[in-house]
Formats: sequence, C-alpha cells, structure tokens
Amino acid sequence: MKKNSSNARAADAAWQAALKALALRNHSRLELTQKLQSKGHETRGIRQALAKAKHYRLINDEAYALDLARREASKGRGPLWIKGLMEARGIETGAVQKSLAALGLDAPSAQVEHARAALAKLRRAKASLTPAQAFSRLLRL
Repeated sequence: MKKNSSNARAADAAWQAALKALALRNHSRLELTQKLQSKGHETRGIRQALAKAKHYRLINDEAYALDLARREASKGRGPLWIKGLMEARGIETGAVQKSLAALGLDAPSAQVEHARAALAKLRRAKASLTPAQAFSRLLRL
C-alpha cells in the first residue's frame, strides 16, 4: 500500500511541476521530460505526467513546432536554423517538415532567398566587408 501512495505522490509532484512549466510557455515532449528530470522527478512520475498532459492536450509537438517556426521566422531566422532548433528540441522530423511547409519555408528557393537577404543585411551593416568576409560571417548566423 505504501508503494502505491509513494508512486501517486511522485506522479502528482511531476504533474504539478509540468503544469508550472507549461503555464510559462509551451514545451516539446522532450523539453518537458528533460525539465522534469532536471528537477529530480522519478521516471514513472514523469511518464504519467506526460501522458496526462497529452490527454489534456497540453503538449502537442506538431502545434509546438508550428508555433516555434512562426516565432523564429518572425525574428528573421531561416529554414535551416529553424529546422536545427526544432531537431535540438526533440521534435520529430515529420512535425518539423509540416511546420516548415505550412509557412512556405520548405522549398530550396526559400532557403536561398533567406541566405541572400541575410547576406545583403550583413553587407549593409558592415559596408567595409569583402564578399568573402561577409560570407564567412553569414555562415556563423
């Protein structure tokens, strides 16, 4: 009996921590898992909290990916940057591709256009740069 109440307390603690994290901003499933692990919650409690969050539609990696792609694109980030960020946050490839396609960022022409715009902006800001220097800095963006 004690083990069940201990499991229930662990699950409840993980659930409360998940709600606090989700109240601040959306998280991918992986991000939320890592956050709960870093706070010392037990694996079983984390799994139960994630299942509950999914049941109540509090975590949805596809919706999160689209929101993240919109936010980063509005900051002037390009498709490759956004894709890398989403992959680092544990979003599945299918959700990444859907979100980029929804914003029209999946075409190679969008990538080229973004690179051209970034290069032009960089060259305006640093008029004294040679094309080679500008390209080198562009690669670091």
